[in-house]
Amino acid sequence: MLRFLKTKEGAIEDVVSEYRRNGAQIIERLESQHAKERSKVLEEQQERSHQFLASCLKADHATGKLSDHLRDIKVDEKAFVGPDPANSPLMDLRDRYEVSSPKK
Repeated sequence: MLRFLKTKEGAIEDVVSEYRRNGAQIIERLESQHAKERSKVLEEQQERSHQFLASCLKADHATGKLSDHLRDIKVDEKAFVGPDPANSPLMDLRDRYEVSSPKK
């Protein structure tokens, strides 16, 4: 009877050992997979941050350029709208500095 119980006990210990080993392997695979996913998400976020910064710098440059140009305009000369509004100086300014919508 003891021999039978020892055999059963050994089989149970083998099963427990196998579950422990398999569980550890699963955890290692998940940790590796999650590390790769975190790294990928971080890289994508950094790329988006760089794109956003580049957009802000372009907008800042364009705003500065426009501001400098507008500072040099004499309002009384450009405010005049002649008989043909399409050829007015204001329309010319609008067309020259019209900002296009951002591309998605």
